[in-house]
Amino acid sequence: MKTKKIILENKEIEISKLPLGKYSELLLALEELPKQLSGVDGKSAEDFLAELPKIIGNSLPDVIKILTIATPLKEEEIKELGLDEVIEIILAIFEVNNYQSVFDNIKKLTARPEKVK
Repeated sequence: MKTKKIILENKEIEISKLPLGKYSELLLALEELPKQLSGVDGKSAEDFLAELPKIIGNSLPDVIKILTIATPLKEEEIKELGLDEVIEIILAIFEVNNYQSVFDNIKKLTARPEKVK
């Protein structure tokens, strides 16, 4: 399983590739984010990360829920993280779960004609 270690100010955590059930849970939690994510669909991971501080500021409870799903951290630990650490963790989640490739493949799948002769 693909993993990445992140060194935080006071500890080291390992971000692991999410199994399908957890990935599904993560996607459902992402849907709970308010309008902050509107228009993010077509953006690259880099563009999404540029928007991240605003998203976190406006949607903190939702971001905490997402991080509890995608990391081994507990809610109390996440609340103590700095913005730089949160962004580093989210970047690792994107990388380990190959988000950009998954998104690109979903776009290809949905672009296919309904009937293949």
